[in-house]
Amino acid sequence: MAVIFSALGIPAEAISLVIGLYSLVSMTSTAINVTGGIVVSYFIAKSEKALFSNN
Repeated sequence: MAVIFSALGIPAEAISLVIGLYSLVSMTSTAINVTGGIVVSYFIAKSEKALFSNN
């Protein structure tokens, strides 16, 4: 990665910044994907009347 940054004229010190931001973006993306999966599963189960109730 340092070779690519050097070729683009970006200082090698920026690698830590990029890695730090990438991990935040990755965690956010994962959280959004998991939440979307839960929501879609809920609505499909609700439309199929497959949800369990305590009554």
